[in-house]
Amino acid sequence: MNLSYSGADESQIVKSMLEQVALQLSSSSPAFLSAVLSDEEKGAITATIWSAANPKDFQQVLMGDRSSELKTRFQQWLDPEIRTFPADNLGNQWVRELMAVPDDASVVGFPVHAAGKTFGIVGVQIATLTVWSQNDAECIQQFLDVAALCLLNTRRHEAQARQARELQQEDELRRSFLSYITHEFRTPLASLKTSFELIQEAEVMRGLDDPYQRLLVNVNRSIATLGQLINDMSEVANLSAGGVVLDKTETAPEAIIHPVIEMTSPLSHLKNQRLVVKIRPDLPKLMADARRLEQVLTNILSNAIKYTPPGGTIKTVVSRENGSIKFAVSDTGRGIPKEDLDKVFDPFYRVPQQSSDRTPGTGLGLAFAKSLVELHGGNIWVQSEPDQGSTFFFTIPLETIAQETIAQETLTEMPVREMRNR
Repeated sequence: MNLSYSGADESQIVKSMLEQVALQLSSSSPAFLSAVLSDEEKGAITATIWSAANPKDFQQVLMGDRSSELKTRFQQWLDPEIRTFPADNLGNQWVRELMAVPDDASVVGFPVHAAGKTFGIVGVQIATLTVWSQNDAECIQQFLDVAALCLLNTRRHEAQARQARELQQEDELRRSFLSYITHEFRTPLASLKTSFELIQEAEVMRGLDDPYQRLLVNVNRSIATLGQLINDMSEVANLSAGGVVLDKTETAPEAIIHPVIEMTSPLSHLKNQRLVVKIRPDLPKLMADARRLEQVLTNILSNAIKYTPPGGTIKTVVSRENGSIKFAVSDTGRGIPKEDLDKVFDPFYRVPQQSSDRTPGTGLGLAFAKSLVELHGGNIWVQSEPDQGSTFFFTIPLETIAQETIAQETLTEMPVREMRNR
């Protein structure tokens, strides 16, 4: 029998399967063949019918127009593995009803099963009472077992393709939403910021008491936070749409680290945190977009400072590993539960917190960092345990590496330079 089903959809496989069974039974002159298949994912039961009178005209019907009793019996039949020889035993009675076979004809049902699961039946109707040999039945069953495996693989491929389409649609919807929100928010925010600046410059504002001055500071800080949120959403939307082009230049890892440390150290100082940086003194230069990598490191360091309690330690280590420069930022903060580790880089996702400990944030920083790292051809990941702190890693590949430098590094443990902010 020809079992070439590569690239065929389910309906083509079913039709070919019935044609091959009809060919196998040509000497017995089958009048009708019917393949009744259940698809749990789609929630449908479909019957495909072949008729000797019109061998090229297949009919497909949903089981919805048959009695609920037959549907129920069909579903029950799918549970055990039942092979029915010869034609007229008790096990085939409901198959006779399913196919509306007259009493003077023969009918037999063959299970369609693969990977240990039965998901259909092929019913064979012959116009006259026929004695089936076990050899004929087993031959057909062997063929159907192979065809069933083809059907199962086709369903799996279709499910994967459907899932990929759904993910793509979700991604497009997310990008459209981000673009719309950032566009609609910029104008009123710009107006709010300008109005606030004019109020600050007014003569009457200069004599306000301290409580009112603090309120103004809060308003100004909130405006700045909204502005940063809009910028973050715009950046994430641009990255998702492929609208960000890297401006790569030769960049020393130290040149990326130092500006970020200078910018974030005042934040750690306010919480009396210890900020430690260790960099190998002989690291090669990267071909990278320095500004973008500064954004990556700023997002990770800011998170470490934000989620580390006062008096804690945040350490940044830059080293070389397997043809890449590896950045590692570790903290002594609250840590991340295991079930959340795979989600922290998703846009808008934030690790659940106690109601008494709400740390502000948008859930976009790490998603933005991940996109920028991957745009450089690198990887980003996290290791963490609750109450044990977290370490975020990211790597940026070296585009050219001198072999003699690699050899020397494997022989010598090089000293590190350390910077501390107390």
